[in-house]
Amino acid sequence: MWELLKRVWARSFGEVLEETSNRLSMDEDTFEMEGDNDAHVPPHFYRELTRTNEGCKLLREKGHFEEFAATIRDYGMLSDDAELILKVKGSLWAVGNVGSMELGAPFLEESDVVENIVKIAESHEIMSLRGTAFFVLGLISRSVHGLEILSEYGWDSNTTSMGVSLGLCIPQDLSKLFSYQPWRHEKVAEIMMASQKDVGVAARADEDATNQRILELIIDLGNTVLQKRAMAELMQFKVKKFLASNNQNFLRRL
Repeated sequence: MWELLKRVWARSFGEVLEETSNRLSMDEDTFEMEGDNDAHVPPHFYRELTRTNEGCKLLREKGHFEEFAATIRDYGMLSDDAELILKVKGSLWAVGNVGSMELGAPFLEESDVVENIVKIAESHEIMSLRGTAFFVLGLISRSVHGLEILSEYGWDSNTTSMGVSLGLCIPQDLSKLFSYQPWRHEKVAEIMMASQKDVGVAARADEDATNQRILELIIDLGNTVLQKRAMAELMQFKVKKFLASNNQNFLRRL
């Protein structure tokens, strides 16, 4: 099962798995999978930044990680603003790449952002955002600190015989990941009828008879059968108002 999930994960990122894909290479003070430096996977700026202590210091001084965490915390569960959703996805990838490095993992502990990412992966109504959160949790699981934090929220990751994470993390209770709240499909016609009904209620609430009739005619404009008659009657109201206004101006001049 883990081997299958690992292949799905690798293929999603364009990695080419071979028989030698389990070899390890020494990179600074940490062990990383050979596929980590695959030419098909572009390096992430914040991941490269957190490879060194100087980079982590700069990241802390600029406060970028706190901004990413705040974006996920404040807007992570929104589903009706495409621009904010895109911003949340970008923040998720940044946080995941920082958390995948041992030097960057302490940022996760300070912000408690992993809890918000887990919530998105398990319960967000937009599936693409769930998928992003799922892959990001896999990135976080690459660091020892990240694995420890994820275990607190019921997520596990498989490791090699040397204890190196494979970068794939799933919840102990799989129903949390694959559950989805049912939703009711609404037909466009039903939505239009409901909207017209709301306007009709407003029309009936108007005390002025003329205004009430105008509102009713506006509702009829949405009906192809009544549209022509409603437009003609509205034009009559417009002409009457124009003539009344001209008569008043004429009387003032006298």
